Amino acid sequence: TRIKDKEIIQAFVENLSANLSILDKQNLLEKISQYVEKGSLYLRVDKQAAFKGSFKLCKADPIRVRIRFRKSKLEDVVQICREIGMLQ
Repeated sequence: TRIKDKEIIQAFVENLSANLSILDKQNLLEKISQYVEKGSLYLRVDKQAAFKGSFKLCKADPIRVRIRFRKSKLEDVVQICREIGMLQ
C-alpha cells in the first residue's frame, strides 16, 4: 500500500522514530548503508510488535516499510533521519 498524504506520512515517521528502541536506532546507524538505496530507506518492522503499538526492527515475517527522500545521497538521508530522531 502506498501512502501519499503528507500528514499521514509525517505522523507515521514521527511515531516510528519515537517508538524505535535506542538499540534499534544504533543498529540502524551502524548499518545504514544496508538500509538505504537510491534515496530510499528500507525497514523491516516486526508485525507483532507493531500490532501491540511499538516498533522493532526484524528480519523474519516483517512489515516492509520504504521511506523515499527527495535527496538521494546517503549522507543526506542520514542527516534527515537524525533530524527526525530515527537515528541515535
